[in-house]
Amino acid sequence: MEKLLIGINSLASLIFLSLSFSSFNFKKLLNFTIFTLAINFFARLSLSIFVYITWIHNKFTSFLAKDFEYFLLFISSKFWYDFFISIVLGIVYCVLFFLINKKFKENIFYPEEFILIFVASVLACWPLNIFYPLFLLGVVFLIFFVKILLRMIFGEEKIKTKERISTLHFHLILALILSVLNLIFYDKLLIFRLG
Repeated sequence: MEKLLIGINSLASLIFLSLSFSSFNFKKLLNFTIFTLAINFFARLSLSIFVYITWIHNKFTSFLAKDFEYFLLFISSKFWYDFFISIVLGIVYCVLFFLINKKFKENIFYPEEFILIFVASVLACWPLNIFYPLFLLGVVFLIFFVKILLRMIFGEEKIKTKERISTLHFHLILALILSVLNLIFYDKLLIFRLG
């Protein structure tokens, strides 16, 4: 069932990725953030209700459904734990990259990219979203070094130095890669899950 949730995240990021290459604006990103959180919430809620109904109608598990505290512990560890951790990590990553952006005089990220960082962290899914900031910083440094290399090859006047290092289209690609890796290595990552 957890693979279904990871698959939903991957599908949501694929849909948005296909729609996003035209343009990014704050309203689109806010709508997608709400859509991503809502689809995750309702998928997890549906699975929780499905488990409860299954437990009630099965004579072997009906006694488990009567112990509501155990049921809440079970569904929180199976369905909700990684979602809340991803939200918390998304907020932490937004603050981290906001501080990094301030340190470099706002030359790295556009203001709307912080919403993308949050959404990408939620879509990347626990536990591999731990590596999201490392991959993103790797992309930033790669773009920075390619820019320096292009300046050395083509000359300083052809490559602008004041341009922002944009990772605008890489957030969801990284989230999709991490989400697919979560699906591939799901059984090997069970140690990081509560359920």
